[in-house]
Amino acid sequence: MDPSKLTQKSQEAMQKMLSVADEYGNQEVAEEHLIYALLTIEDSLILKLIERMDINTEYFTDRIVSAIEKRTKVSGGEPYLSVHLRKVVDNVENEAKKMGDEYISVEHIFLSILEHPSPEITPIIKEFG
Repeated sequence: MDPSKLTQKSQEAMQKMLSVADEYGNQEVAEEHLIYALLTIEDSLILKLIERMDINTEYFTDRIVSAIEKRTKVSGGEPYLSVHLRKVVDNVENEAKKMGDEYISVEHIFLSILEHPSPEITPIIKEFG
């Protein structure tokens, strides 16, 4: 993924993803961290989309936080992307191209997560349809 192609909101989400992983003591940065970041960045489009789908956003967010809290906690060390998150990141440009977009926005990131969910995220996605 070319970072110069990220929209401002996508950049914010990526930065927040890293800070969320750090806050929870997770050295391995995973899809859960990215989803949480997408839901909690200021003026979140993804949160608005979930609301429009008549999904209880508070419950959905709580499920994501619960998944984060289950991750292994480590102090020190450099953060690294999980195998599944790497697949999401590698595929996000394809999502933008499919939609005819030059820049990578938060919806492209979210779609990439939905197309390549990790075993931890799959049950949550299935629960909410």
